[in-house]
Amino acid sequence: MRPDAIVAGFMLGTARQPLRLDGALASGIAADDPAAALSLLALAGQALRFTRPSAPPAFDDVARVTDTRRILSPPARRLLLRLVTGKGGSADDAAARAVAHAIARLRLRPHPFDLPRLGGFVRKFAELLGPAALEWATRGDGEARPAGYFDADEVGPDTWTLATPARKAGYIAGLRKTDPAHARTLIAAQLVNERAEARARLIGTLVIGLGADDRALLESLAADRAPRVKDIALRLLARLPGTAAAEARIADIVSRIATAKAGLLRRRTTLKLQLPANIREHQAPAWLAETFSAVGLGQIADALGLPPADLVEAARDDRHLPVGLAFAACIDRHFDELRTICAGPLPDGWTTFLDQGLEAFGLADPADRAAWASATLNPAAWQMMPGAWQAEALQQQLVDGLPPAVAAELLDSPAWRGGTQGAGTQGEWVTPIAALIPAALLPRLRERLAALPPETNGRALLLTELLSLLERHANEDPA
Repeated sequence: MRPDAIVAGFMLGTARQPLRLDGALASGIAADDPAAALSLLALAGQALRFTRPSAPPAFDDVARVTDTRRILSPPARRLLLRLVTGKGGSADDAAARAVAHAIARLRLRPHPFDLPRLGGFVRKFAELLGPAALEWATRGDGEARPAGYFDADEVGPDTWTLATPARKAGYIAGLRKTDPAHARTLIAAQLVNERAEARARLIGTLVIGLGADDRALLESLAADRAPRVKDIALRLLARLPGTAAAEARIADIVSRIATAKAGLLRRRTTLKLQLPANIREHQAPAWLAETFSAVGLGQIADALGLPPADLVEAARDDRHLPVGLAFAACIDRHFDELRTICAGPLPDGWTTFLDQGLEAFGLADPADRAAWASATLNPAAWQMMPGAWQAEALQQQLVDGLPPAVAAELLDSPAWRGGTQGAGTQGEWVTPIAALIPAALLPRLRERLAALPPETNGRALLLTELLSLLERHANEDPA
């Protein structure tokens, strides 16, 4: 008898229909054995354990995720777990952010077994940790993913429309640097297929290489149903000379600037900005950012009939105008004038950008952000290290780290030595500042951290050790 027939016979009852002792299973059972039926049932149960289950009528179509990145080395795995899940750890501070971006830059990925333990960290930085981590982080969210959504770590011309919103925007941003016209064509064709947030990301990439040829697309989006998309389109339109939005914004700015002459022997032009009557002093930074983030320094200089350098010099004695000009200098990349402003009337000018973020001033490209840091940061002149919030916000804007020259100046600055002696902000700055130091300067950073009090340098030292391990592992021969 077959195993399934034996089980069915027991279910129907063996008193009325005894089991037949035939077949391979019954070959070793005596006919007069009183436990013959139970022995046959036991053998049938063992045989059924090896029966292949029947195939379902249909299978869920789940795409296999291909992740070609190298898995973190065992020492790096242990340190990462300590950093983001251990005592005093955090999955969303400057240290965690720096590690996530280092993993992305070095094309590494967490071990699959560590993903559940690193849950908060993986969900926060899934876009940076590789396709496998991204697939794990999005399981169970109920959203259908197209084939290839997770496959390519680097999207290309044929796959970019299948990628995540952040990768789509990253691909288009890179294309805007080399072929802005083609990138604009791709954006226009893809917008109808995207949700509001993804459309906003794509439109935001037009800030790279923004020119008159982008005007038609932006004007068509000025009445978009999504407020975020509409706002971005209007801001970008205001940066294009000749548009109605640009002319209105420049006219408003010029109407608020009073011109005068100062000096006895050498007369020079001075400028003073008049704020709107309904703007209080504490509201001035937000108003300046909103007003001056839509026009370039060159546009304002042309409207006033002054070269950009003379415009900056004429505004140096005013309280608010240098701030607005610093914002405007970022729009058209007048970094020399921005450096002059931050070396003169705004020695801590970099802090004025933190509330709005660098992207609000058109600084979306890493190279532009590095140029901004070189122009605004002068650590040699700092009286003390920045506070915890300022240092954390700065690291959020410069996730790729400080330019090497600025970082080296920071490590050798009097402010750092003052922080070592316990002055300033009692060490809250240590970890976010350590997260800003580029890989080439990690040995020098380790020396500086070793001189700090143990209660302030623990997390920063752990971060430095982990970043060094990641760099070493990425540079090793895979064989």
